[in-house]
Amino acid sequence: MLRKGLSLSAFVAAILVVETAQAVPVLFTDVYDPSDTLMNRRLTTYTFTHDINDDGFNPLTDTLIAGVITLDVRDNSLTDASETVNFNLDGQSLGTYEVNFTDFSFFVNVALLQTDGTMVVTITRKSGDFYFRDSTLRVLADRYVPPLPGGTGGLAAPEPGTVFLL
Repeated sequence: MLRKGLSLSAFVAAILVVETAQAVPVLFTDVYDPSDTLMNRRLTTYTFTHDINDDGFNPLTDTLIAGVITLDVRDNSLTDASETVNFNLDGQSLGTYEVNFTDFSFFVNVALLQTDGTMVVTITRKSGDFYFRDSTLRVLADRYVPPLPGGTGGLAAPEPGTVFLL
């Protein structure tokens, strides 16, 4: 019985001493603003790249969890025929939509960004004319924080509230 008690105590002590890594949530935001580009018969396709590397993304320490892209395309007139647009992210079509006066938001497959932090966006005019105003990409990640010396984990642990009562 004493041996089991010592084994359990040694196990608990080992767990308390083991260094642990932690993950910290990080939000990456990348905005692309082409200054109201008119999409029409002369300009039918517009391609650009979102890059979260310049926001500090590191594929070795950051695991992407979720992403949303918001594309702002606006009808340039209330009186002309309807306009349609197709959105494509890294070769994956998001579909064709009618353009009016609202933004388009889509969830992003973060696997498209995990390797290199970039995603190619292509906007294709299918009919009519409209403005491409801007695009905003927001990506949530967990950042690995290596443990600090002494086994306290990657982040400083707050003191328990009872310590302040002494």
